[in-house]
Amino acid sequence: MTVSVPVARRVKAPVSDAWIKKMVTAALRGAKKTASTEVGVVFVSDREMTKLNTVHRNKKKTTDVLSFADGAHGLLGDIVISVAQAEKQAKEAKKTLRSELALLLVHGVLHLLGYDHETLKDEKVMFALQRRILKSQTYA
Repeated sequence: MTVSVPVARRVKAPVSDAWIKKMVTAALRGAKKTASTEVGVVFVSDREMTKLNTVHRNKKKTTDVLSFADGAHGLLGDIVISVAQAEKQAKEAKKTLRSELALLLVHGVLHLLGYDHETLKDEKVMFALQRRILKSQTYA
């Protein structure tokens, strides 16, 4: 499986492109995705995330991660992460920003693959897979 992960940094994110690709690839493998694909990752401000969340989900507030599935021409889709929300959540959970970003990347990939957490049943499936993938990774 070949995975391409173009990264756009509209705000600073303290992780390398290679680390981002490692986490995206781990999520794809953990979900048994074997076909070659491309996943775009964009780091944005809270302000930009609020705009995206308002336009695409009709929720006039920020969020931590949004996934936009594509599926055309080998492109699985894009993951957009609010670095400010990741920092806030990492602090609240008393964990590193890197581990929070890992969680958001894996979560975003799973959404691109069709996983969701709208029902309790779906949440159990998605979050169990998410935990398994994250457990298999180091965040260094």
